[in-house]
Amino acid sequence: GPAGAEWSVDLAKPCPGPTFLLSQDGVGFMPRGDLQAIKAKSKSGKSLLSAVLAASVLGCAAFGISSCCGQAGVVYFDTEQHTDRNNPRLAAYCLRAMPMAERLPFIRRTVERARPAAVFIDGVADLLADFNEVGQSTALIGELMRLSAGADCAVCCVLHTNKGDGDHGMKGHLGTLLLQKASEVFEVTRRADDFVVEQTDCRNRPVAPFAFSITDSGVIMPVEMARGQAAAEVRAARLAAVMRESFGPNPELTYGELCEAVAVHAAVSGRTAKRKVTEARAMGILAVDRHTEKYSLKGG
Repeated sequence: GPAGAEWSVDLAKPCPGPTFLLSQDGVGFMPRGDLQAIKAKSKSGKSLLSAVLAASVLGCAAFGISSCCGQAGVVYFDTEQHTDRNNPRLAAYCLRAMPMAERLPFIRRTVERARPAAVFIDGVADLLADFNEVGQSTALIGELMRLSAGADCAVCCVLHTNKGDGDHGMKGHLGTLLLQKASEVFEVTRRADDFVVEQTDCRNRPVAPFAFSITDSGVIMPVEMARGQAAAEVRAARLAAVMRESFGPNPELTYGELCEAVAVHAAVSGRTAKRKVTEARAMGILAVDRHTEKYSLKGG
């Protein structure tokens, strides 16, 4: 056929929507063929959330999440900890002792052979020598995107956020690229003995925050929230903090200036930044001068 025919799109044909692996209250998430990300500070529950989502794909409904993929399997790659196989549809691999250069080819071969619905890479930064190097990061994200599309699976990447208390961005150039390419980003925040999960970035309809805890015996358990009250409190406090950081020393900002600042300080896309500004205004965190139309912190 003509050059480039294999990449062409027939605009006359209907475009199929995403095929979600999971749903919460009828809202689908974790689409096949896309990258997703889980982020958090060190020791704040990233691996625990990976386990919750993997278990949900396999059919566990304890966390208010339903599987949409029948008997499909999960492949879990861990570069940092020890894992084991505990379900006939779960293949788990500990890559901690594997030379770094061999890890990505091994992941690619394993996924192409197993054809799972979901792939979790716990410690994606350990697949390259320098997560701050643009070339390496671009090549890795490109390879993972090709893998997710080619194997028609969701590839969920786990990555630390930066060390600063108010910095929610994923670390390095790898984190910047992952934010740009991921269809969804989940952030885990530790609150006392609970871990609160919020979808900070989403191309589709976002799911509601939820929480879990871990018992003394190491069992992950859902935290029952009165219609999301606990998560709403955490979300409101975090949103107010992001707005304070975004204003900095400025008493007022235009809508465009504020959205740009929120995108930087919250490490989210421009679209999500606009949604956060709208939400903050609705929650009474922001005030708008009806004459100048400039935004300010309410009571600030």
